[in-house]
Amino acid sequence: PPDVEQVNAILELASDTPYWSTLSFMARTGCRRSECLGLRWMDLDLDAGMASIVRSLQRVGRQGLVFQPTKSAKSRRRIALDGRTVDILRAHQGAQMLTKAELGSTYQDIGLVFPGELGKPLDPATLTRNFIKLAKRADLKGIRLHDLRHFHATLLLKNNTHLKVVQERLGHASIATTGNIYSHVAPEMQKGAAETFAAAMDADGL
Repeated sequence: PPDVEQVNAILELASDTPYWSTLSFMARTGCRRSECLGLRWMDLDLDAGMASIVRSLQRVGRQGLVFQPTKSAKSRRRIALDGRTVDILRAHQGAQMLTKAELGSTYQDIGLVFPGELGKPLDPATLTRNFIKLAKRADLKGIRLHDLRHFHATLLLKNNTHLKVVQERLGHASIATTGNIYSHVAPEMQKGAAETFAAAMDADGL
């Protein structure tokens, strides 16, 4: 997955596009693309700093874009939002309200947090396509949109967040799934654990 510097480079390039808030939210929460685009303002409690992930936006054959339940029962979850993410969402909400006032009846408001420019659902393919363009501009051609999810999880694990907490934030069906996907982080965590143990032993003179 990309590192902090690489993600920040992409987000900086995205700052003058309609997708900055969406991509920032994905990186800062680890939500899937479909979950992010299915999010409604009613799902957010910004005062408490919590988001309820309860639906996803999918393209289904001839039906087109369809709102569906989350991928699995475990995917239906509540996740905590950090203060910076809350600030981003409040600013985004304010900008969205201004857009609605300017466009009037042209804006079809269905309560989406990250809609298309006229309020309707944003096509997931459009978000992916624009992310790829941003990654190429940042000279990071191998990075996928889904890698923002991996970035979120990897950064948490490298900073000693318990695997169970990461599982709950990502909405994985089991902790084994999370462990298998992020096994590449294990050697670094093992080394950190060994050094933490040694420091504790040395502190007690053992």
